[in-house]
Amino acid sequence: MFFQASEEYTKKIDSTFFRLHDHDFYEIYIFEKGDATYAVEGADYPLSEGDMIFIRPGEMHRVHHKSESDYLRMVIQFDEDFFVRHSCEHYRDIFWERNCGEKNKISAKTAKSAGISDIIGLMREGFSDYDDPYIRSLVVQLLYLAHKNDCFSTENTGKKRVKEIVAYINEHFTEKLSLEEIAEEFYITKYHLTRIFKEATGHTVNEYIRTKRLRYVEELSEDGEYTLSEAAIKAGYKDYSSFYRAYKDAHGTPPKKDLKKKINN
Repeated sequence: MFFQASEEYTKKIDSTFFRLHDHDFYEIYIFEKGDATYAVEGADYPLSEGDMIFIRPGEMHRVHHKSESDYLRMVIQFDEDFFVRHSCEHYRDIFWERNCGEKNKISAKTAKSAGISDIIGLMREGFSDYDDPYIRSLVVQLLYLAHKNDCFSTENTGKKRVKEIVAYINEHFTEKLSLEEIAEEFYITKYHLTRIFKEATGHTVNEYIRTKRLRYVEELSEDGEYTLSEAAIKAGYKDYSSFYRAYKDAHGTPPKKDLKKKINN
């Protein structure tokens, strides 16, 4: 079972976009100090001390540091097996019973009123003399309180048009998809589409589509039902060569060597 929890401090972090990315595990992010916003799938959440962001596998996200400042955050990461091992499978609902980029945030005020802030305080104290079973038990309590109290806010400052574009791509990325088609769908120019999408996500539209397709190839390949070639076609690539080039451009390694090693592990 994969699990890790830590508190990380960075002094005078540069004001820059962290790259938009996704991963195959769950993440709970607690913002403690800095000057930043948190972007998830086209939504943009302003951050104040004590705010929390919940990310599910495959959900694209990044931190945007608005200025150079000291940065403190707590990060908790775990896989599907965490829910099974701790008999709390129904707590998955807080990650999955919503659309991508919606209701990712619990505000500091809500966290405090729900008792979640007390759990985070105990966790912070526990890091000084780290005891893994104890920290895991606190995470289960945190998930319980978040699930019980329906704490998630709908507030975010993401542009409505960008969120609509992201939702459209998420629904159609396995199909033949071009800048022209997306721009036409939303009655905007390619130039305007490219500009607002890059400003909101830090990625070009084509980079975003590529990331979604590569993630889907990985998912389809994991259970062995599809070969990489078959999975690539299902994910929207016209042939294996197109997938190969896209994967190598994104990761710098050939997909057969990299993906098969990951799947076998």
